[in-house]
Amino acid sequence: MNLIDALLGEHATLKTVFAHIEKFQAGWGLGQLQETAALLEDLLSAHGVLEDELLFDLLPANKEAMNHVLEAMRGEHHRLRGLVSELLSAEDERQAQRLLTQLVDLAREHFAVEERVLFHLASDHMGSERLQEAGREWARRRELHLPA
Repeated sequence: MNLIDALLGEHATLKTVFAHIEKFQAGWGLGQLQETAALLEDLLSAHGVLEDELLFDLLPANKEAMNHVLEAMRGEHHRLRGLVSELLSAEDERQAQRLLTQLVDLAREHFAVEERVLFHLASDHMGSERLQEAGREWARRRELHLPA
């Protein structure tokens, strides 16, 4: 499996979660909003760590355009973690609603940039074999057993 295909699959799943959140969050109390933040923290963290280690860290750091994109992507990973932290410590529903909306919006925007820009750069710079190898490592870390 190609790593980019795997990450796109995770994006699709997370976008489904985001749509569910947007559909129902208006009726949730503070506890439900914070439980949702904890779930998103687990999902986004697992995705982000694999993305950082299996994609970002393997891309050439000496290309100015690549450095700019990677710096922005890592900065957004940091901002997403910060929003989750703020949401988990929110003291009222209004603040939690606002933060959850910001979190989902930023994650969607982040995914869109990866899909439009970063994944294409990665395909060009890493090549098919390296992406296949990284995809196998992704599957191993996700404890998936892919056919040989």
